[in-house]
Amino acid sequence: MKILTRFTAAWVLVFFSALAYANYDGLKTSPSANSNITANVTASGSEHWQTVTMKLTNTGDKSIDLRDASITFATPTTLNSIYGVQYSAPLSWAPAAFQSSNNLNTVNLNFASDSWVKTMMPVGTSITITFGTSSAIDADAVQKSVNVYTQGVAPVLEGNIAMTAPSKPGSQAAEQANVTVTGPNSYNKTVNLAWNSKLNLTQLAYGDYTIKIHQSGAYPGGADQSVTLSKTNKSKAITLTYGAPVQQAKLDINMPSAPALHAPVQKIMLKNISHTSEPEVINAAWGQHVVKDNLTAGDKYQVWANDFQFNGNLYTPNYTETHAQEFTATKDQTVNVSFAYQAQPIPTVNANVSLSGLPDGHTGHVTFTGVGSSNSYQFDLANGTSAIKLAAGQYNIAAENVTVGGTSFIANVATPQTVSTGSAINISCRSHDLI
Repeated sequence: MKILTRFTAAWVLVFFSALAYANYDGLKTSPSANSNITANVTASGSEHWQTVTMKLTNTGDKSIDLRDASITFATPTTLNSIYGVQYSAPLSWAPAAFQSSNNLNTVNLNFASDSWVKTMMPVGTSITITFGTSSAIDADAVQKSVNVYTQGVAPVLEGNIAMTAPSKPGSQAAEQANVTVTGPNSYNKTVNLAWNSKLNLTQLAYGDYTIKIHQSGAYPGGADQSVTLSKTNKSKAITLTYGAPVQQAKLDINMPSAPALHAPVQKIMLKNISHTSEPEVINAAWGQHVVKDNLTAGDKYQVWANDFQFNGNLYTPNYTETHAQEFTATKDQTVNVSFAYQAQPIPTVNANVSLSGLPDGHTGHVTFTGVGSSNSYQFDLANGTSAIKLAAGQYNIAAENVTVGGTSFIANVATPQTVSTGSAINISCRSHDLI
């Protein structure tokens, strides 16, 4: 087996394996998304860069015309660009126009009008798209947000939420108000408002939104507010409210070094059990401290993390939901919580991966993500057949593109696949000149 160093391309590969069932109310008006295209989305990488794989496949019973099709999907943050679109035969290649607004990304396929151009996608064939992001990705959430419109462009987003901040609630308040708005299709946006000012969020999809008012200094935010935007009620207005000042305390979360190369960023759960609130989810990078300075003195809290599987090991934290670290916040004091993880090998099987089409001296970064499990494996593979070890089961398989000079090599692999002892996985790469 020949395993070389990872080729660090600044592009990320998103294969579209099935077209989406979508949960985006604002996009379910005319035109409607094509329900015969199904999406399968996987994500892999490190805390610094994520590779997202979306494979869009025609799972209907007849061919689908992709001429002037629009593809939409949501991401936690706004994307700057995508790499491009890969088309399975017999589809012709077409340039793609990309735009991103309010966490919603749109890819428009622009096939040429020549008579020889093939725009029909037969049953069982798929298209792929590549993009990268430095934000943590929830693959399931992205998958649920995917829509493909094959009978007209995606609907225009017309919703609007107008927020009004009151006068500064007191001398112990922060310099600005801070709120987080969540809504359809993984919409999540945190904004600051100057005191005694207004802010409009525009171009929103129709659907239900929640506005969380964060504590400002010693002043806790008022109750979460909910609004619903629709075609007949496109605009809503809210006013931010705050409670009486409270005494504050701090929590310092100390994360260990990454237990393995490319281990995923962990999510730490912090719950105020004095008020039986839903836990706050905190992204915690390996080897870093995360400080929360807005705990309410006198309240009781729990903090924990979940175990995760990665590259053949089960990693279990010292504080889990059933054995959480519990403490009472004390005014002007900092509670220190240090996490540690214990690795336990997961039984594996031997399989073989055959890779072809890459230039000599280069490797492809291949990710296996478990279907219905948290198993995740990453390999850097060169041309030829390589022996790998991983837990038996079904996996979504993705490979990052490799760029050499002005040419990009894009992988093609059947996914998902069931892996057992002796399984053979074939990955072929084809070249595509960058525009």
